[in-house]
Amino acid sequence: MRHFLDVKELTKLCAKYNAGLRSMRNANGQDVDSHIGSEIDITVNYALFNSRDFLLGGFSHFFTEKYLSDTGTNVDANFAFLMTKISF
Repeated sequence: MRHFLDVKELTKLCAKYNAGLRSMRNANGQDVDSHIGSEIDITVNYALFNSRDFLLGGFSHFFTEKYLSDTGTNVDANFAFLMTKISF
């Protein structure tokens, strides 16, 4: 699955400030690109011993775009997870 994120969508999803009430990103009146980046997700679901027990794993990579380099650092990000699911 691939996600695209731009500034207009970001302002709908989260606050513009961090927990310390400091601005997270500020264009300082510059004309900046609105595309933040794209994310790709890969997930795997594996049945274990019976039909009630599963092992789930996944990996995501966020590709930064021009808005992030225009307003600060622009390092790509990775995220991975592994979890078990047991149904009763």
